[in-house]
Amino acid sequence: MESYTKCDCGSGEKYKFCCQKAEIYTQRIDRQIESKQLKAALATIEEGLRKYPDTPVLILRKAMISTLTGNGSQAAQILEAYLARNPMHSGMRHFLLLNALETEGPEAASLELQRFMTLLTDEQKSFMSNLPSEIASVFEQQGKTMAAQAHAILGVVWAQGQSNSIQRLVAIQQNPNTSPWLRNPYPLVVASDEIDAEIRDQFDEAYELAMAGCWLDSAEAFADIAEREPLGKAYYNQGLLLAWIGENTSAAYFLRNYIRIAGETTESVDLEALCQDLAFQEPNDDELVDRIQLTWPIRSHDLLLENLKKSSLFLVYQPTDEQGKPVELAGDHFVVVDRPRIDNPEAMRFDNVPRLIANVVVDEKNVSLNALDDGDLDKTTELFRDAAGAAIVPAHPRTKHLGKEPKPDPVRQTRWVLPQGITKEQSDNFFHKRFRMDMETLWLDLPQSFLDRKTPRQAAATGKYSVPLRAALMRFRAEHTSDLDLEVIQAARHKLNLADEPTPDPESISKLHVSRIGMLDIDTLSLEQLTMVFEKSLNFFLLSMVEKSGKQWLSRPVADEKDAKSRIRVYRELASVATSEKDLPKALNLIAQGRSHDSEPNLDLKDIVWSLAELRARAMLTEPAAWVPMLAVMMDRKRPSQNAEQVTQTMIMGLIDLGLIRVARNPQQPEQAQLDTRVLEMLLQQYGPKIKTPSGELGISASKGGIWTPGQSNPTPAASGGSKIWTPSQAGGSNPPPSAAGPESAPKLFVPGR
Repeated sequence: MESYTKCDCGSGEKYKFCCQKAEIYTQRIDRQIESKQLKAALATIEEGLRKYPDTPVLILRKAMISTLTGNGSQAAQILEAYLARNPMHSGMRHFLLLNALETEGPEAASLELQRFMTLLTDEQKSFMSNLPSEIASVFEQQGKTMAAQAHAILGVVWAQGQSNSIQRLVAIQQNPNTSPWLRNPYPLVVASDEIDAEIRDQFDEAYELAMAGCWLDSAEAFADIAEREPLGKAYYNQGLLLAWIGENTSAAYFLRNYIRIAGETTESVDLEALCQDLAFQEPNDDELVDRIQLTWPIRSHDLLLENLKKSSLFLVYQPTDEQGKPVELAGDHFVVVDRPRIDNPEAMRFDNVPRLIANVVVDEKNVSLNALDDGDLDKTTELFRDAAGAAIVPAHPRTKHLGKEPKPDPVRQTRWVLPQGITKEQSDNFFHKRFRMDMETLWLDLPQSFLDRKTPRQAAATGKYSVPLRAALMRFRAEHTSDLDLEVIQAARHKLNLADEPTPDPESISKLHVSRIGMLDIDTLSLEQLTMVFEKSLNFFLLSMVEKSGKQWLSRPVADEKDAKSRIRVYRELASVATSEKDLPKALNLIAQGRSHDSEPNLDLKDIVWSLAELRARAMLTEPAAWVPMLAVMMDRKRPSQNAEQVTQTMIMGLIDLGLIRVARNPQQPEQAQLDTRVLEMLLQQYGPKIKTPSGELGISASKGGIWTPGQSNPTPAASGGSKIWTPSQAGGSNPPPSAAGPESAPKLFVPGR
């Protein structure tokens, strides 16, 4: 590190006057840590501290070793002791928070962040800008979406809108597996004229604290106001703020205080649905069940696998990722079902399909059964013993308690094992019939915590639970969007004597709750309103409404040139929806329509945009051997020099979006980005076409090509082993930029946020 640059310990001081004096110790410590000589590294740290007491880089390394050895509390003590003497040290504070996140979880890290929020300068927030996003990521993994979203927004503010912080926020907002009530943005109430004048200033001060990121202080301020504020707005703000720091149970309590005051309104129904989601994430003890792992030693590994595969109740399980590609895990995996799997889809009925009840993992020496202790564990254990037979040691299994989980909702969370080769129509038909039966014979008579342990029928009979009942049915509506399922929900509504939900006002689309977008009558919307619905559905990944509003938009006459250009994006987004539904022919047809309607005058740019859209669809739904040759031909295509830079940038950004090229910081020039093309090159080498036409150009089965560089009218494929993509400020290499004036005059790759 240069002597007069800021020290990377986070002190804000120049390196020369901060940690440079301990550099010889730091280098030795890092080598020892890298080679896992932690005791030696700790001894070196103590030696350095005796010579240079309180040197931040040595204190940080000492805390790091405590964390690496699993002693997070000791690391916290080391950091706290230093911060007591130097409270404004960003690096120590940053590591203290990361330590809390790692050892105690996101709630502890969030509270620690709130504890010193008012002390942070803008410079310190910039130094720690990745921290809120890290907390957001762990909150998201735990399902605490509101806290994740709030911290992700804080990360965007601290990072001043850098692309990686925005991407984290967008990923949370667009997660289709998350309830729309958790993803919906809920703005805090401001101190308007509705608030009594005598408490308006306090209300405004509490609001300003929240806007500064001091959520805990703001929640406490609103708690002081709540008893004197008859409209319940302070309860509303207090509830949201507590949800933002992961205190879901308390958040639901205060939001329900507001609902009680507000009465039966559409807003109350939406907030109650939110409370039901929040409560599900932190259930009461009587709603929890133990997860147990039972482990037996194996006598014969081969015999055990043979016996399990012969049984009709133990099915080989190959986990897959979101794209359906196999995920490699250690050992052999099986799922246990409660009845034999159906081989013929035609024999399937809604009442004879097996459900998954446990998991089995077989390694070289042991076999483990993983199941919930929900009353059927003994029966499941006997099923396993009978199937394993003499292949396992006939001894009492080693029992391990894996923690407590919410009792599975029998209507929502039963995992069914459908026959292989089943069509989408057959699958949809099964799940519809199953949903109808469960709603009619199970849910209406199932005690619910949000109804004070009453069943929906009992609660409806009292006439006092219309808001939570409406909210529960709205949650079902978000999960079941087919017309047949909506009829089932409507029938349940009538049995409970509940009024229909009102059709949303088209004038309120910008403020409309995410869960109610699907209730709009899009046939009656103006073009401007339809555009807003399409964009909002896209922002929150509501694919059914993206498709519905997009189709409606395209079915209408073109209003003007601006409308014509906007529709081109609609074709691409509808193609993406079709791709997500694994309908390749539909996706390709939409791409072809979009290409034909695109009036882009730059034909090369138009070709690249639509070729990339087609490549994405094929890459998502087919094997590399089917789409990499297309990529190779697309890259090798000759293009005129006019607008070459724009075309190249579009191509590179498209390949980055597909994950074929990765952007990283240049270690020699941190302010610039460099492109990692190894994934692209590996695919081209393994799956790219090998045959060239007589002219030397690529044919349908021709060889891989390179990506052209700005200003290059006739790109030449790179030599074997060389990088095929020019990187910023690259002065040479296998494919240098055309400028000979050196790095400063070479065109730059501009990547958002870098």
